[in-house]
Amino acid sequence: VGSRLGGCLAVGNQGGGVDPDDRRLAQTLAIRAAIHFGSQHAVSQTQEELARYSILNEIAKQASGLEFEAVMKLVVERARELVAYDSAQVATFEPNGKFKVLGSTIVGDVDKSSLAEVKHEGKTVIRRLLTRTDGLLSGIKTDTDSTQISEALAPITGREGVFGALCLGRKGGMGFGDKDIPALQELGAIAGVAVENSR
Repeated sequence: VGSRLGGCLAVGNQGGGVDPDDRRLAQTLAIRAAIHFGSQHAVSQTQEELARYSILNEIAKQASGLEFEAVMKLVVERARELVAYDSAQVATFEPNGKFKVLGSTIVGDVDKSSLAEVKHEGKTVIRRLLTRTDGLLSGIKTDTDSTQISEALAPITGREGVFGALCLGRKGGMGFGDKDIPALQELGAIAGVAVENSR
């Protein structure tokens, strides 16, 4: 069914083989099974999307009237309901081409960092197989230099473009993937809306 679900139906007959009626019956059963599983998959996806939109709407409402840093703290706290992560920070883009990570001493040149695509193209960037020597932006703490980390950098967009990034990190083998990108992009967009609503 589509590009996401597949399988086969195997039938057998002990005596005499399979005749054309058996083939038609097996094909009808396979089609019905595909329709059933496809419908269940669509319902499951719709329920996940509704839950995600409900959370995003709650974030926008709760952010009303808050200061910028309080809005970002709220977004980071609620982000866990949409995307699993071990650590998160927010980077803001300065007019001089630099970035600053809120609540930390991390500053740098946007164009010389992994935030360049986020800032200039509005893309969500997935960084995989990182160690703590790779310039981590998510604030994730590791026990050793060899601990593998994955980071997702999602643009925070407002009316005038990208003004920051949500920097989420995960330890170990469970890295971020393409399936996380829609939720990350929506989270960055709602963070931008929340900031503008709070002004």
